[in-house]
Amino acid sequence: MPLKVMLVDDNHTFLAAMRQFLDLLPGLDIVSQANSGKEALAQLRLSTLDLVLLDIAMPGMNGLELARAIRQSERPPRMIFLSMHDNDEYRAAADEL
Repeated sequence: MPLKVMLVDDNHTFLAAMRQFLDLLPGLDIVSQANSGKEALAQLRLSTLDLVLLDIAMPGMNGLELARAIRQSERPPRMIFLSMHDNDEYRAAADEL
């Protein structure tokens, strides 16, 4: 059974490249993608996921806020942050989740 994955990033170019790369890996099924935290939350209600790959810095609901909301779900998927922003504040906030 393939791992069901959602991609969340506000950068369309990065999202397309990540999807293209992950589509090459056996055992992964990209079931949805979103360009914002709010869009991701709406899609999460429609499917059961195993993994969410998400950006930290997004306008509106950022990835940290999204991760907190996902954690509140009955069966939260695992989450991995993907970001070009490497700073202590983001790292500490992500570690708290």
